[in-house]
Amino acid sequence: MSDQSHKTRDELLAEIARLRQRIAELEAAQAMRAAAEVGEDRLRQVIQSMPVMMLAFDEGLDHITVWNHECERVTGFSAEEIVGKPESLRLIYPDPAYRAYLRDEWQRRGDNYRNFEWEVACKDGSTRIVSWSNISQLFPIPGWGTWAIGVDVTARRQAEAALQAAHDELEQRVRERTAELAEANARLLMEIQERRQAEEALRQSEERLRQVLENMPVMLIAYDEHADTIRVWNRECERVTGYSAAEIVGRSAREINRLLYPDSAYLSRLWREMVARGDDYRDWEWEWVCKDGSRKTIAWSNISDRFPIPGWATWAIGVDVTERQKSKERAIALGVEQARREMLERFISDASHDLKTPLTTMRLSLSVMRKTLDEDVRARHLTILGMQVTHLERTVEDLLNVVRLDQKEELVRSPLDLAALARSVIAEQSLLIEQKNHHVTFQAEGDPLTLVGDEMELHRLITNLLTNACNYTPPGGQILVRVARQDASILLEVQDNGIGISEAELPHIFKRFYRADRARSTNTGGMGLGLPIVQKIVEAHHGIIEVDSVPGRGSVFRIFLPLDAGGAEVAAGDPNGNSEHS
Repeated sequence: MSDQSHKTRDELLAEIARLRQRIAELEAAQAMRAAAEVGEDRLRQVIQSMPVMMLAFDEGLDHITVWNHECERVTGFSAEEIVGKPESLRLIYPDPAYRAYLRDEWQRRGDNYRNFEWEVACKDGSTRIVSWSNISQLFPIPGWGTWAIGVDVTARRQAEAALQAAHDELEQRVRERTAELAEANARLLMEIQERRQAEEALRQSEERLRQVLENMPVMLIAYDEHADTIRVWNRECERVTGYSAAEIVGRSAREINRLLYPDSAYLSRLWREMVARGDDYRDWEWEWVCKDGSRKTIAWSNISDRFPIPGWATWAIGVDVTERQKSKERAIALGVEQARREMLERFISDASHDLKTPLTTMRLSLSVMRKTLDEDVRARHLTILGMQVTHLERTVEDLLNVVRLDQKEELVRSPLDLAALARSVIAEQSLLIEQKNHHVTFQAEGDPLTLVGDEMELHRLITNLLTNACNYTPPGGQILVRVARQDASILLEVQDNGIGISEAELPHIFKRFYRADRARSTNTGGMGLGLPIVQKIVEAHHGIIEVDSVPGRGSVFRIFLPLDAGGAEVAAGDPNGNSEHS
């Protein structure tokens, strides 16, 4: 009886030991499950948050099984409207002919292509252009017949990469497995087996998601929780830069920055901008220097603030837009060349007209002078010849001035009295003023009114403004020329009560050869170069020009010139008074 009792006790102890071992196995399985859930949740959050579109078809290629948040954001169709629905393709490709074309093109390309662009119909009726990349043939995913990554290139050809994998299914499994943990001890063996199966499924899911992140055709970079070292450097990063993951991952950010940003000044500017932007930006472009020394322009999107990933201080998705940037630069260069051609054609047309008109007048005057002996007639036509020669000289001089200013020749700077210079220009233009019967008032305010500048160029500037006011003011007009001190600048102001400039014309008056009213400009003899020359001279002196004008009431041109734009010492000027000239 004692032996039997000992035997029963030993069996009970052995059973308790087995139960303890099972409980230990369950606890270990639970710990492994929790660790796996952390890894799965981290990768799942990446897929949920990445700013790129992702879709996948089932093994039979009959239904869409994956339609992520970026697909919903871009198209407006929810996953509930697309996933598993036979009519989903008709929603996003409503045109049967276009749908047939895409089907044929897909069959031709197979499951290995990059940047295949086509149109997708959105729920609100709009159309989006999406650039799709499919590498299912190179990297097949278990359970998926085919899968692809898309970037909405309607607005700058790239968007958030967000892969919606099997989120709902995995969440359901987690809930089911978690609920089963609360069941009775009688189901411990079954529970352990189910946990092992779940862990294997999660491991496979994690591996599948890791392959997607590693092989997706956009760059992914992530820093550790302290932002000291790089944790993620996927294959697209390797392809674009030439640096392998072995050369980058685990190294300090300081070391990597020296590789990618050898220009310390550029890195400093970039760092200041990063601090200002934080971890929430889209389509921010900057340059990386690759392993072979070439430069690549990468458009980065970072939404770490809104979608933080445990263990990552920050992460970002990048798209190589180097070729697109080069295409943009070529388009700009082409536009500039086109503008130059148009300007040349306009110049030839205007110059031929402006040169032909005085030449015709001169020919007629010479013909009259040959046929008449009347001294008065000959004198009148001789005056006409002189005026036309003067006009031609002024035209040629304007053209030469534009060329010279374009060449940015060094100004001959010296201290000068701007008020005295303006007064002398008014005196020189007295004949024109008298011919137009204008009343010119000159005001000098402040002492001294001396600055450092090129006297010849500033003389030309004042002359052009004054003749412009005379020519576009009806006879008997009022013109005010004012010079005044304003802080560290001197103000030159020319005001008239002439015909004025319309609001539509104001943005164009400093363009070369621009003449809003060609008939009016022909009457005044201008080629549309006077104001462009004024602007060039102001820019050469680091000044500012402003224009206010009301049609029918006149215009005001204000020039602000720094006292010493060229670095020379300003000498004291003579006192300035007020005067009038009629």
